[in-house]
Amino acid sequence: MKKFEFRLGAALRWRNAQLQLERAKLQKLLSEEQRTKRDLQSVFDERALVVSTLTALECLQPSDLRATSAYLMGADMRAHALREEITKLADSIQQQRELLIKTERNVRLLERLRDGRYAEWKREFDKEIELTTEESWLAANFRTSRSEI
Repeated sequence: MKKFEFRLGAALRWRNAQLQLERAKLQKLLSEEQRTKRDLQSVFDERALVVSTLTALECLQPSDLRATSAYLMGADMRAHALREEITKLADSIQQQRELLIKTERNVRLLERLRDGRYAEWKREFDKEIELTTEESWLAANFRTSRSEI
């Protein structure tokens, strides 16, 4: 009997490659989200440092207040932009997760099909081995009993 060959093997390999690609895309999005969250935290930390530095000054100049105000407005705008980016990334991550789940289902479907076909092939192979063994035994025993006659 010929060896097991899954006719959809190329499709399964392609689906597995697609799955790896989708996982890589998700990982990239998650990394980008973490980087953006760190950037946002950095803006908050810098903002807090500026405010604490300003309150620690004994003598405030009007230029200090103007510069601090301008910096805080800029920091707020950066924080707002980063929050929007995080929201967009969260949406992209959700979509990518859904796509990854769909791709995983497609791979599992082909794997189950392959496993089922392999089990069927194995049963037929075992049956063929059993029949061959039976025939060999019968042939050997039949010759022995004929030669005794």
